[in-house]
Amino acid sequence: MDNLLIQALKEFPLIQPGDNLSSIILESCKHNKFILEDDDIIVIAQKVVSKSENRYKNLLEIKPSKQATNFKQRPSFYSINIK
Repeated sequence: MDNLLIQALKEFPLIQPGDNLSSIILESCKHNKFILEDDDIIVIAQKVVSKSENRYKNLLEIKPSKQATNFKQRPSFYSINIK
């Protein structure tokens, strides 16, 4: 390897549960005129993967457990992780 290129894809769509990430990424590469080559590595944020798999929660919709309210900050976050 003699170089490193980091490029964000412009106008990448918001991901919804059930979206096919590989298709969306490939379409976005075409739209951005970015040509993938052998041995290229694509990095995807975990949040994008979680959204496509419908594995996320809105913390405002979580009622913290009694145990979680012992934490001073973000009891709804702790409530999810305690379960």
